[in-house]
Amino acid sequence: MVLLLACTGTEPTPTPTESTPVEIDPRIELDDAWVSALEGRWSGSIDPTPIGEIPQFPMNFEWQDDGSLFTHSQQGDFYVDFRFRKDAEARWVLDEEAQIDVDNVQGYTLAPIAQDDDAVTFSVIEAEGYLLVDWRPEADTLVVEVTLGGEQHVVFDMAR
Repeated sequence: MVLLLACTGTEPTPTPTESTPVEIDPRIELDDAWVSALEGRWSGSIDPTPIGEIPQFPMNFEWQDDGSLFTHSQQGDFYVDFRFRKDAEARWVLDEEAQIDVDNVQGYTLAPIAQDDDAVTFSVIEAEGYLLVDWRPEADTLVVEVTLGGEQHVVFDMAR
């Protein structure tokens, strides 16, 4: 082996084995039509939440000049921002930011990792499984279920 390295001047490329970590990109391609179907006004309840039920919570997804689909919804100190945008590789991602109270703001970029018919699961790639957001849109209904650390965190139950 030393002779081979001395002759070629390059190191051999290791062959992946069970002990060699192989990076697998869990992201899936999301169809533009799926994102477009979210456009418009939605309203409904959010329950459970860390601050209790929010019986009426409107969302209005609108296209922005940068090509993203965005909504900002707020009630009192509680707000949620959802932005669907294309990343540097022209794949859809979801930026979400939420404030539960004035001292608790969190935000993540999530990528789609699974799709079953029209239901799509998004996850934080850097911490896969920590934050999962399942989007289940239908013609007149939208359910968004957020799982944080393996526990149900928030469920949006919306209608047009």
